[in-house]
Amino acid sequence: LLAIKNWAVGVPQVDRVWIFGSRATGSRTPKENPSSVPDLDIAYTLTGGESGELLGLAMCEGDDWRAQLQAAIPVPIDLQLAQADDARVWPAVLAHGVLVYARPAQFAWAASQERERPWLT
Repeated sequence: LLAIKNWAVGVPQVDRVWIFGSRATGSRTPKENPSSVPDLDIAYTLTGGESGELLGLAMCEGDDWRAQLQAAIPVPIDLQLAQADDARVWPAVLAHGVLVYARPAQFAWAASQERERPWLT
């Protein structure tokens, strides 16, 4: 969990992070290959911009973020942006997600201001 928190602290736009899926529910099982290690499902929300802008950020940076987490966590990572209008990830987060990081409110506000006033960063 510390690796996830450290990653989230280092990405100013990350607002909240959850573990969800079989590892969160305690029902993890190898999927197709019994010798395989089940992945760790991680969902996150972003702050500091419009929905489309944040989706674009997640699309551009998602592979790098996944690689950063993968370098620190010894199991396969499935990193997903959680949005309220998503029919797959958000309902799973609501049903059984375990919150592992929440950016303090004053820092979430500061991250939103960085996009509007880049000279402050």
